[in-house]
Amino acid sequence: MKQFSIISHRQIFKRARKLAMLGFAVLLSVFMVGESSAQQLAFPGAEGFGKYTSGGRGGEVYIVTNLDDSGPGSLRHGVEMEGARTIVFALSGTIELRTDLKIDNDNISIFGQTAPGDGIALSGRSTVIDADNVIIQYVRFRPGDISTQDADGLDALWGRQNSDIMIDHVSMSWSVDETGSFYDNENFTLQWSILSESMYDSQHGKGTHGYGGIWGGAGATFHHNLLAHHTSRNPRFNGARYTTSPETELADFRNNVIYNWGGNSSYGGEEGNYNMVANYYKSGPATDDGSKEHRILDGGYGPFGKWYIEDNYVDGYPDVTANNWDGGIQGVPSSFEDDLRVREPFEAPELESFETAEEAFENVLAYAGAILPRRDTVDARVVMETRTGTATYGGVYGAGTGIIDSQEDVGGWPELLSAPAPEDSDQDGIPDEWETENDLDPSNPNDSRQITENGYSNLENYIHTIQAQSEFSPAPGTLSLLSPVGETGISIQPDFSWESASFAKEYQLQIRDGAGDFGTIIFEDTVETTTYSFPEDSSLSGKSTYFWRVRGLNDSGEGLWTNYAFFETEMTVSTDPVTGLPSAFALQQNYPNPFNPTTNIEYALPQSARVDLAVYDLTGRKVADLVQRNQQAGLHSVAFDASNLSSGVYIYRLNATASNGSGEAVFNLTRKMTLIK
Repeated sequence: MKQFSIISHRQIFKRARKLAMLGFAVLLSVFMVGESSAQQLAFPGAEGFGKYTSGGRGGEVYIVTNLDDSGPGSLRHGVEMEGARTIVFALSGTIELRTDLKIDNDNISIFGQTAPGDGIALSGRSTVIDADNVIIQYVRFRPGDISTQDADGLDALWGRQNSDIMIDHVSMSWSVDETGSFYDNENFTLQWSILSESMYDSQHGKGTHGYGGIWGGAGATFHHNLLAHHTSRNPRFNGARYTTSPETELADFRNNVIYNWGGNSSYGGEEGNYNMVANYYKSGPATDDGSKEHRILDGGYGPFGKWYIEDNYVDGYPDVTANNWDGGIQGVPSSFEDDLRVREPFEAPELESFETAEEAFENVLAYAGAILPRRDTVDARVVMETRTGTATYGGVYGAGTGIIDSQEDVGGWPELLSAPAPEDSDQDGIPDEWETENDLDPSNPNDSRQITENGYSNLENYIHTIQAQSEFSPAPGTLSLLSPVGETGISIQPDFSWESASFAKEYQLQIRDGAGDFGTIIFEDTVETTTYSFPEDSSLSGKSTYFWRVRGLNDSGEGLWTNYAFFETEMTVSTDPVTGLPSAFALQQNYPNPFNPTTNIEYALPQSARVDLAVYDLTGRKVADLVQRNQQAGLHSVAFDASNLSSGVYIYRLNATASNGSGEAVFNLTRKMTLIK
């Protein structure tokens, strides 16, 4: 028999219909189980309509041991099992889904915070909730555009027409349709999650999208979530479009942060009932000028819903913040305001975490998303952009707008490293050390399922300690380079600076003479500060292009390297103090280098000379003559166009024949350059 967390009369009737064939006695027992379990929170900190979801409590324990799409040890294998079950992880990494991952068997908990290392992400396809009594925590859902099959419905995570759903601290991004859509559910909560970077000009059959989500439900709570970098639907409130009972549509939307919408944001809600309270609205680089002020809601969708809108903060618009109905609501003439507006909030579960919009802004940026076992670079960047009001990437919507077309626009999926799993002799999901410390038997695989006096299983109590670890010290976070970035005329003994990284104790600086694998590491050092001055007893070459990057270090490991930034050093040819002419023959490093397909080569002549400047491949074959003539003393520059050459390393050689007073002398100077196409 299935067990359910039943807290609404409508839900009881719904389940009664499902079980009508089992008889009155069985139904009564189900109701009693539901009512008794209804007061047990899904986990400490669970709030809203879905807070009493029990998931797989007390059921089988399934351990994910590989990153395969299917088969024994895979996540899909555990999801497809029947009966109450709790899924934990013995490794970290990204699972590439070949088909949608459908959760269609009731009574399941998925705890991503148990993954040792950087955590769990799902890519490739959607994850679909089509079951009742589901808990999901600390998992990343980032499908991307690698699959073209049925792309029109490719959300990161979605579910509808289910009951008792608790989604907590998850991260969703890189969807073709909406990032996360949840509507027509009962007893539903989405809390402390990040929904970011839906893909705009991707594979959707209807054309451009880039949407946050469609939200609603017959008792649905959405609180302390971040919606960032979506053109619209932040969210689109579903309303009662697909139900014959509009009076049951009730969604409580509060303490969310909405950043960098495009031409539209929240709208819809036909015939539904909604609280929109103490949310934080911040426009960004993608936001149309005419869409910055009145984007709390576009309420002009009939038949009208009913709205309690209060205490929302609109960054840059103090008048709207003071009175949300004075400019914050679009599409509703004042004569129709009473048709939409209600003066008292609709009844919904009180949130212990409820706070002002300004407080929510800080706490959402600090704690939302899959922050356990550690926040990944995608979320860290989106949070940074939200805080600073910036965007790093873009696509056809515009460079630097934050509205992307593909995950490749932002560098794709970050590598999630796995740490060794703690010893678990009986494979019950609880490490031996924790079992011993808490008077359990590391050789008994059944004690993790036992329900304790606090109402949680031993396994859940262990998992809750992972959530509560205040001493947890992740690897250093991401950082950004400050200077020099793309600059020319930099000293051959340059000064470097970068932003600090969270949890970093020191920083490693690396300089190459070419980007990535095309360059050789010519300098490395480690410092405890965010600035570095090149040693006085060393220097770089003049008029040369260099690439540098930095990462944070601490006792837990190494942070991710920044992307490379380049700079060009100043011309260092010495000159005669009287004539001002170069005092020696010199051939500078081409700029830019690597290049595609053109670059500039500079050289210095201290006196008039016959100049032959040519380019050779690595076999010694001449591929281009650039200069073949007499030239006066001074600094000279020539452009080289390699459109007709293939990628690779090339040599350029300067032969200068000049009179030295006792005849002619030939000066030979050679350098390498890299062509990348």
